[in-house]
Amino acid sequence: MDIMALKSTPSIQPYETKAMDDFTHIINGMDIEGVLNGGDLPVVVDGRFTGEIHAERVYLGEHGLFFGKLFAAHVEISGQLMVNWFVTH
Repeated sequence: MDIMALKSTPSIQPYETKAMDDFTHIINGMDIEGVLNGGDLPVVVDGRFTGEIHAERVYLGEHGLFFGKLFAAHVEISGQLMVNWFVTH
């Protein structure tokens, strides 16, 4: 069994510092189900997402809810998370 330690990092707000087409943003109030492939671009979850997310970086915002499988190299969590972890290099 692998044990993964999460360390606190300074909050990154990609929606304030990047153009809208530089990341995928599930906004507060959205309820989405499925498979999301963000590729090399960050994914920001401020709404509710159920399914799989594949991305280099995933940010779960304060109001974000995520249920499913998460495939990511970097994850920042402020919301609620129920996942199976799949850490990529």
